[in-house]
Amino acid sequence: MSWHPVLPSQAIRAANDIVAGFLHGEELALWRSVDGVAQAWENRCPHRGTRLTLGRILDGKLSCAYHGWEFEADSAACSRIPAQPDAAVPQGVCVKTWRAAEVQGMVWVSSRAIETAAPVLAEREEQQFCRSLSVRVTGEAGRPRLLAQGFVAAEPGVWRGVLADVPVLIYLNEARADWSMLHLFTRRADDVAAVVKASRRLRGTMEEGA
Repeated sequence: MSWHPVLPSQAIRAANDIVAGFLHGEELALWRSVDGVAQAWENRCPHRGTRLTLGRILDGKLSCAYHGWEFEADSAACSRIPAQPDAAVPQGVCVKTWRAAEVQGMVWVSSRAIETAAPVLAEREEQQFCRSLSVRVTGEAGRPRLLAQGFVAAEPGVWRGVLADVPVLIYLNEARADWSMLHLFTRRADDVAAVVKASRRLRGTMEEGA
C-alpha cells in the first residue's frame, strides 16, 4: 500500500499549526496552505537542518525558526532569505515533500514520489476513522502481536480483525525504532465508540513484555 494515514485532519488548523508526524521512520512537518490544503514535508530545513515544526507560518509560507528562510506551499521552494533581502534565492533550494490527501477525517501521505490520490483512496471513503494509538513497540514486534490477537494481514501495512465484535481495519505505521502508530477504522459510525473503548485493551496487550 502506498497511501498511509498519518494523523487526524483536525490536528492541523488552517494556516496556523505545524505538526510533527511520522511515516515509516520519516519525520514529517504537516501544515496547511492558506487555502487549507494539507502539506507533508520532511521535518528538516535544507539550510541548517533545523526542524521545521519549530518554525511558523508567515503570509502562507513556512518560515524556519533558525534563520527565517521562507518556503512556498505546494512547491516547497525557498522564496525568501530575510538576511539577504536583495540577493536572489539560490535555485533548487527546497524541502523534500510527500503527496498528501484527506479522506474520512484523516491526512493520508503517499510513500511514493508520484501518486494519484483519488483512485487509490476511493475505497477508503466508506471507512469510519475511530482513533489513533501510539504503541511502544516497533513495527517488527507489532506485526506478530497483532497476529496473536487474531488479526490477519489484508495488504502491506493493513490488518483486518475484530474488536468488540466489530470488524475493523488497522493501519500499522512503523513510526520510529521504538514505537508504532495504529490507526483504526470501521465501516459504521455507530460502532466507533465500542472500537475506541476496546482499542485501549488492545494497546495494553500489545505492549506487554515490550
